[in-house]
Amino acid sequence: MAPDKIRLIFLSGAFFFFCGLVATGLGFSLQIFCQDPTLRQEVERIAEEKFEYFETFFDYEYSDTFRIYIAKSESEFASLTRGRVPEWGVGVALLGSKSIVMRQPENLIVSPEFKRILIHESAHLGLEVASGYRWVPRWIHEGFAMWQSHEWRLGQDLLLAKALLTGSFIPLSELDEVNQFHRAKAGLAYTESFLALNFFVDEFGRQGFVEFVTLMREESPFKESFFRATGLSYWEFQKLFESHAKHKYHILFVLTDPSILWLLLVLLFVMAFIWKKRQNRKRLKEWERMERLGREFPYDDQKD
Repeated sequence: MAPDKIRLIFLSGAFFFFCGLVATGLGFSLQIFCQDPTLRQEVERIAEEKFEYFETFFDYEYSDTFRIYIAKSESEFASLTRGRVPEWGVGVALLGSKSIVMRQPENLIVSPEFKRILIHESAHLGLEVASGYRWVPRWIHEGFAMWQSHEWRLGQDLLLAKALLTGSFIPLSELDEVNQFHRAKAGLAYTESFLALNFFVDEFGRQGFVEFVTLMREESPFKESFFRATGLSYWEFQKLFESHAKHKYHILFVLTDPSILWLLLVLLFVMAFIWKKRQNRKRLKEWERMERLGREFPYDDQKD
């Protein structure tokens, strides 16, 4: 076969292969910046698995490059995050740059906590890209990230119940400043975010959430996308969630929580134990007093 003919066949094949890639999408890629090769491989495996899942979840194929930096020191972490992460933060998704920065785990081991945080931050990027890089309220971001990383803990909703009881409930519209909150208030903010998103999915279904994100990606304004996906204005939804929270997480909810009931049972047991010891001590003193007076020892087997 003539060289020119071989070259033509090769170029034609390359052309059709390239056209196929364009038609089907180039897919996403990952860049992992980590000094330890074993840790880098594990981080890449976890992240790749989650971004593939997010593509399925949102029915949208990513064609982006996501970067994950594993900072080996506090100074490197502060430099990469530009000091914008509070002291309680272990990792952060830098929205707008499709990047994640995380502190290097102890002994270079991917613990369940490290994996949870990596998935949490990956969810932020997955949502940002799927929504077309449009602004989405922080509570939706945090609620979605907590949902995907399975970080809800038994009894965590007590934080919201106590906040409602003490008047420290944070309106959803104020949760965008969560990075400025102290640790305890941030914990409440994350709890509210998860419960608000859970309420959204309960009311409008998972498909309603995906529809909202799709409308955002198609460049509908946030409030219009929210209304078209839910039939409620953003303000109406916030009020509906507050009303739901007050109805569900009231004082009886706190008192009937399993952890509180166990605490009450323990307290009752301790109080009964202390009372019994005091009664025994009083009886012993009475016996000693009676003996000193030379009276009959007041002990009756049939009565005791």
